[in-house]
Amino acid sequence: MEANKDEALQCLKKAREAFKAGDMNKARRFANKSKKMFATEEADELIQKITDHCTNSEDKPQPNASRPNPQPDTTETPTNDEEPKYTEDQKEAVNKILKCKDYYDILGVSRDCTDSELKKQYKKLALQFHPDKNNAPKADEAFKKISKAYHVLSDPDKKSNYDRFGEEGPNHRINHGFHFTDDFEFDLFRQMFGGDPFNTRNVFFYGGNLFDMRRQHHHHHHRPHRSHHYFQTDATEQRGSSFFLLLFAFPLLVFVMSFIFSSSPPYSLQQAGSYSVRKETTKHKLIYYVQKSFNTDYPKNHQKRQIEKMVLQDYIDHYRDQCSQDMFWRKGKKEVPKSCTRFEELSGRKIRYR
Repeated sequence: MEANKDEALQCLKKAREAFKAGDMNKARRFANKSKKMFATEEADELIQKITDHCTNSEDKPQPNASRPNPQPDTTETPTNDEEPKYTEDQKEAVNKILKCKDYYDILGVSRDCTDSELKKQYKKLALQFHPDKNNAPKADEAFKKISKAYHVLSDPDKKSNYDRFGEEGPNHRINHGFHFTDDFEFDLFRQMFGGDPFNTRNVFFYGGNLFDMRRQHHHHHHRPHRSHHYFQTDATEQRGSSFFLLLFAFPLLVFVMSFIFSSSPPYSLQQAGSYSVRKETTKHKLIYYVQKSFNTDYPKNHQKRQIEKMVLQDYIDHYRDQCSQDMFWRKGKKEVPKSCTRFEELSGRKIRYR
């Protein structure tokens, strides 16, 4: 999507920097992320270059004392004099997490644990398995599983759905199929610890109004106090937000409850599986997909046909979250991220940038 091109180029730049620094895992992660956001030949070439580099590194014999290193960038292959980059305990801990299938087992909590216990256990494991701290093989996969487990169990609706149906149950519909980024686990880490992983950079968002409605509703119990932010809404908007929230949320709540226990949602934001019939909202021309049986399952006067408000809210939530990420990478640049502009257009709310 053209709107993601700038962000994709930023990721590609970070991938190249990581490649030059010899950090192949980071380089591959950002290169793949760039390609998924906006495919380019440069991203494909860099991914191939990373793959070739890793393959050559594995095939190279270890340098010995009688033969000097011909290349200055052989730090990828440790010598016999170097300390191990990870311990056996770290490796075993990673393997244990990867073998776990149940989210409760992954986090090591009981099904009746409190919110504070869940949050405390996530923070403990996130610090233990963060790829910048744990260099054991597949530590990044373990870190992602931990983040995914917490993401589901910390949300009352997703937790209830998981308890009833498991990970891939009939009502498994997180964000209607929207997958925001491959690095959501790092975004969650920043949110929980108030900044960039193992860095001093911080990003904060004002969250006391409709701008952060969904996150406030589901996660208010674990959001840290935030004293600084890149932007905030006007005070006059804040005073009227509570009343506006009630008016806006009530019909949506009734609508959601009408199909939350059905076998499948009436629409998806992605063309996948049985959701193959493309539709657009009347006002903003937002794309969504329904099943071929939509007209039969939901006659013209059926309340589930009134889904355009839900589609709009999903897009608003998506661009709000994307704006949050883009503002983090903005780093003082003057141009406003396209995701933030799109959020303003769809939500009708203005953002005051700082």
